[in-house]
Amino acid sequence: MTSHVCVVTVFVCCLLLNGVTITESFPNGAPVEACIYQTVPNHTGTKPSLPSTFLHEFVATRGSYVPGSTIHVHVSGPKIKGFFIQAIDDNYKPIGSFIKNDFSKLHDECSAITHTHPGPKKDLSFIWQAPQHGHGGNVYFRATILEEYDKYWSKVFAKVLRPSHF
Repeated sequence: MTSHVCVVTVFVCCLLLNGVTITESFPNGAPVEACIYQTVPNHTGTKPSLPSTFLHEFVATRGSYVPGSTIHVHVSGPKIKGFFIQAIDDNYKPIGSFIKNDFSKLHDECSAITHTHPGPKKDLSFIWQAPQHGHGGNVYFRATILEEYDKYWSKVFAKVLRPSHF
């Protein structure tokens, strides 16, 4: 009877540990709480990778906008599992909104977009929509790009392409 109890105890522990792993990762995208962490994941026991090891290209077609305009944002390079991209203004305040596509979900409360599934992703494109009213200004796209739960880069800013790249 004692061996049966041990087997059941080990089985229950494995289920609990598996449950912890599932709840710590976000296969369906970053939660809305990511908005308050300035794109830094709340991944227990991890730190962002060094910027010098970032091998992805994260670019935007423009760095300024007029009301109602759109800007294309692109991530390419090695395959990734997740992303969280936020549009901010000169004062680091969320601005505008992304246009939803088939592989993302929106966090409009903080002008952000994130992934919807844990599968590998490569060559991602997004469209950001400027506010319809106002005077226009600068916009910056900052992100977390995640290759693995413990291998990610945070507070990465998109480079603005020069017109010759189009």
